[in-house]
Amino acid sequence: MIFTLFFLFLTTVSFAQIASDRWSQDEIERANLAENTPNWTDEEKDVLLHLNLVRLFPRKYWEFEVQSQEGGSYYPKELASLKRTLLVMNPVNALVPDVQLTSEAACLAQLQSKSGHTGHDRGMSCPTSSTFSYWAENCDYGNLDGADVIVNLLIDGDVKSLGHRKNCLNPNYQFVGVAQDTHTKYRFVTVMDFKGG
Repeated sequence: MIFTLFFLFLTTVSFAQIASDRWSQDEIERANLAENTPNWTDEEKDVLLHLNLVRLFPRKYWEFEVQSQEGGSYYPKELASLKRTLLVMNPVNALVPDVQLTSEAACLAQLQSKSGHTGHDRGMSCPTSSTFSYWAENCDYGNLDGADVIVNLLIDGDVKSLGHRKNCLNPNYQFVGVAQDTHTKYRFVTVMDFKGG
């Protein structure tokens, strides 16, 4: 019980720190839709928090979470195009956690944790591999913190289509599943599965 209370205190302090440093409490509450989602880790909740912050407040997200990478990014062209996108785009809806999508994301994350592979191929290893409900999928490698995952996917270096960025900002998506696991080569893998209504 003491550990639980201490953990809740730390979590509260963490969100309060984010709110006081860069984001208002109201903005955090609007974006933090996974706060009470069972079976999600704090890191997975943080991924959705940052995903929703950039969707709801794109210009502010550029200024507070991404702009500091100007001049030091390995992908200056992609970063410049992200700046143009975030500074002019209209806000879009926050994404809501979905149990089925989370299960599908977790299956791929667990497979890659064991195999060390990357990409989107599940083969026939997942129980529902022939009937997935997701419309789009993002995979990120090497990051655990929500801001790091989302900024990396938004910059989308070496991906000519900018497909990960487009998935993150797509107004047609309403639901998301997020799953993270360890990875033998990149330390961490994050999988996000998206769908509309």
